[in-house]
Amino acid sequence: EMGLKNVEKKILSKSVSSMDQAKMFASSGLIISPHGSQLANMLTCQKSSAIIEVAPMIYNHDFAQMASSLSIRFR
Repeated sequence: EMGLKNVEKKILSKSVSSMDQAKMFASSGLIISPHGSQLANMLTCQKSSAIIEVAPMIYNHDFAQMASSLSIRFR
């Protein structure tokens, strides 16, 4: 209905290597993530990717600025 296909839930944990985290981001079209350092992996995202960051009302906008400079849709 929403035009999404090939939806797969992936969860990052301490046991997932940095390389595997980067591969997850590189192969994902939509990422929904809490605010945190894992979002630095957006450097490996495709420009057609979209990221939804779940964050408290008061937080820094570093990841939003990074996404903007990478031409990644970010909310």
